[in-house]
Amino acid sequence: MTDQMRAEELQHIAATVAAQVAHVAAEAAAQVAATAAQAARVLAETTKVDLGYIKQDLEEIKCRLDSKFVSVEAFEPVRRIVYGMIGLILVGVVGGLLALVLKT
Repeated sequence: MTDQMRAEELQHIAATVAAQVAHVAAEAAAQVAATAAQAARVLAETTKVDLGYIKQDLEEIKCRLDSKFVSVEAFEPVRRIVYGMIGLILVGVVGGLLALVLKT
């Protein structure tokens, strides 16, 4: 076998190996793409389910807020009455202490 024939045979083997490597790489890339697409589908489905739960939770919170809590505007008269009563009690306590101090 001459050197030229060996060189041609090596080139042919190198080309065959390169084609096989390219084919294997393409198959691997296709598998990775398919796996990524499947993961994206699962993530999209999971996200839809999670958003559904979040919407249900928000509706429940809104119902509870409407039925169990009062607004600041509705609470303002109660706050004024309570603060007024506390003020009267404190005035009475301070007045009693002053009366005790001034008696002696």
